[in-house]
Amino acid sequence: MSKLKGINDVKLGPKILIILLISALALGFITYTSVKSLGALSDDLIQSLYEETHMSTYWIISADRDLYQALEAKLLMEQHRDAESLKKYKEMFVENANQAKDRMNKAKEIIETNESLFMQYKHKESNKSISQLFDQFDKDYTFWMSLFNENEANLEYQEKYIVAFEDARGEVNEITEILEAYGEEAMAKANDMVKRINLIILGI
Repeated sequence: MSKLKGINDVKLGPKILIILLISALALGFITYTSVKSLGALSDDLIQSLYEETHMSTYWIISADRDLYQALEAKLLMEQHRDAESLKKYKEMFVENANQAKDRMNKAKEIIETNESLFMQYKHKESNKSISQLFDQFDKDYTFWMSLFNENEANLEYQEKYIVAFEDARGEVNEITEILEAYGEEAMAKANDMVKRINLIILGI
């Protein structure tokens, strides 16, 4: 009873101050935990974008470089017809062509684990989805490789070979553009979400 009386004896001013202090502490705690949650959300988003777009784009760009190096090796084979040069550039061709396929497969594996995220995106010109482009690349790459002939060097063969190469590389380029579009849209949505959460925090 004496304790209760002691509380009742406190003047109104100090009572309000105590209430305000408790409210301020509660608000500070809520704001702190909200900011921490927002930071964790941002970290998760960055990690997700890194895994989904950066790594897959890295492998695709690497594959693109390997394709060009394979093409360069094939063209060098046509310019240097001695046995030693043919052996050297053929090995260079095979190594880079195989690396290109391996790296495209690595990118495909990453994307397939998050396939639902990318299904809504289609290339603005070909209107193909990312999975359709990977399938088409496999077909065009196989056809391009089937044309390889170290003994062919005539103009008609070269033109056919270059067209097959550009077809395969075309899918590589379109896949990259879809990934870029996805990354830009995902980041824009994330920034918008962060702004909304900030407004909610400020309005507490």
